Amino acid sequence: MRDENLNDCIEGMKWFDKFFILNLYEIINSKVTGEDEMRNKFWLLLGIKDAFLFLTVILFYASTFQSCASEKSVQSTEYLSYEYNGEKYRIRSILSGDNELSFNELVGKKFVAKDYDQDGFIDEITLGEINIREAQEIYEYTLTMLTLQNKLNKVSPKIKVYQYANTKYNYEIKSFHSGSAEPFNQFKIIMNGRKLNPEIVVSIDKGADGILDEVVTGTMSLEEIQTLYAEVIQEGLKKNELTEIDNIIIVK
Repeated sequence: MRDENLNDCIEGMKWFDKFFILNLYEIINSKVTGEDEMRNKFWLLLGIKDAFLFLTVILFYASTFQSCASEKSVQSTEYLSYEYNGEKYRIRSILSGDNELSFNELVGKKFVAKDYDQDGFIDEITLGEINIREAQEIYEYTLTMLTLQNKLNKVSPKIKVYQYANTKYNYEIKSFHSGSAEPFNQFKIIMNGRKLNPEIVVSIDKGADGILDEVVTGTMSLEEIQTLYAEVIQEGLKKNELTEIDNIIIVK
């Protein structure tokens, strides 16, 4: 697409060069009285050429940018509905061409919740008021039912993740920054010991300031999780896999 745009611009410039030379020849051979009149016509023609060249360059970059943007932002939207405790809920999946902008939304009558990395855990309530644990329960149930009906496709979005492990737990910190909103972190703890269906604890640090705000799922208290979160942050900073800028801690 870029090559086609460039070729069009070159052909346009060749055409205008011919136009410029022909008109210049006519000015020189015309019966122009006075040097000032000839000079004015020449500068007018030169100004038209400069304006054409400028517009050609602008149109080239505009068309190139538009074609690149359209290629990069190719998206599809899928809607899946299910009922939970007598209420209907809808999962809306946004799938971008490069997976960088892919996410899921759980849509209820009075709220919208987002799973930014499509990992099965709610990251943020973006509209309405609902407890994030309650939204997670609805989301998990709906995903399970849709999985049993073979209606879900797994994707792997490009999300920055810091992983750390010890003998007791595997840890993950994921950083999200959507538009002009504040960045936030998702902290995940996976219990070691059980290979099949290990217990998972997920919590959210809304301001990415190192202080957890709420628990999405799991049996640990917020205080217990916070202690582990602080330890994992220190390890990540030591290894230069996390960065701290203006009291905001995110994955590099």
